[in-house]
Amino acid sequence: MKERFKILLIVVCIIYPQFCKGNALRKSDANNQNKDRKLQPISDEEHTKTNLKILTLGGSVTWGAALASREQAYPYLLSHEGNYIVHNLAVRASDPHYPSLCLQSILRGRESIEFDVIILEFSLNGYNGLTTLIKRLQYRYPNAALIYMHLYSLNISTRKHLDGSIVWSDEPFFHPGPAIQHLLDEINAYTYIFPQSDDPKDVEFYFAQDRHHLSEHGHQRIANDFIKLLSETSFERKHDDNLDNFKWGDGDQCEHWLHTGKIEGFVVENYSQGTLKSMKDDDGNDNYKFTIEFEKSGSITIENRSSNTVPVYILYMSAQNRYPITNIAIGDKVTSVDPHRVHNHVAEATPVGWANPGANVLHIEPTNETLEPFRILGIALFGFSYNIDLPFLRFHNIVGNLIDTIIL
Repeated sequence: MKERFKILLIVVCIIYPQFCKGNALRKSDANNQNKDRKLQPISDEEHTKTNLKILTLGGSVTWGAALASREQAYPYLLSHEGNYIVHNLAVRASDPHYPSLCLQSILRGRESIEFDVIILEFSLNGYNGLTTLIKRLQYRYPNAALIYMHLYSLNISTRKHLDGSIVWSDEPFFHPGPAIQHLLDEINAYTYIFPQSDDPKDVEFYFAQDRHHLSEHGHQRIANDFIKLLSETSFERKHDDNLDNFKWGDGDQCEHWLHTGKIEGFVVENYSQGTLKSMKDDDGNDNYKFTIEFEKSGSITIENRSSNTVPVYILYMSAQNRYPITNIAIGDKVTSVDPHRVHNHVAEATPVGWANPGANVLHIEPTNETLEPFRILGIALFGFSYNIDLPFLRFHNIVGNLIDTIIL
């Protein structure tokens, strides 16, 4: 697998040779490229139109945050410019934990689609739940190819030097850690690493004003790279008849209102002493991320529609010293949830007990006063917990003339 990873890097280097000096952008090339600060889409003549079905899962970058329009995000560019059938189901402020718990619910209405390629982008918000998400994807889509996208944030990966210049941090943000890369090698996944540079200024135009999310140029770069790669390869599908009847296993039941601001009754029956409202941005304006806020004790009634007793997870907002430690009780079990997080303002998920078939009540009790009230954005009933010990599988290879030629 390490050889395949090297091959993929060679492919990218052939496509964009200016980025291949130690996988870094040479300053002279960067300065020339930055003059007009404009990356052009790949033309029709440069790629073959296909109807590959692509699933993108990730956080705010893949969702399309910090762009004038979400249509500028790379999944939509892949759809419009590459003529791929792309289903972008990324969730803002999310790490892999939420989709690992709620994959079936996230794909509600799309359960029958057989995806050819799955792209994962979770490097900015952490890896919690990644192994479970990968396992669920393997058993549901045994014929898919997996591409893992590794991004970095200028906010986290740079620091100000004593002379005022901006330099890279000493920490290794540019590549997946050894444990993650080992997992990707073992399951036959492909790794895409976002372009880097010796000088942070050379890649600033790839980033939005907040220096964390990508700009339209960063998204265009990803789309160009992926269109080149996917259009010049084919896919070796080896259908596994043994998995035909497994599909979702024991599945999940989830309700998530961060994007919609609506409780639709998939899991939540009602709530009391809480307020469903949008959070605010730094300027005090609605940012259209919706949560149920609990400033004091309240409750949420949920419905477990399966015949099994299943684990219950709450999805809540976390940040540094912003939210109260909160006790969550269901049945006889009480769980203390601490929403403190050092980096970023993101959603997290925590198990709080078990739901019996039928109605169950979650009791919520904040224990201290803080800047913001406790915020819940979803509930997950994790039936796949009964399948969690299944062994890992291997994703199928991406094969094609370009890679074959490089091997020779």
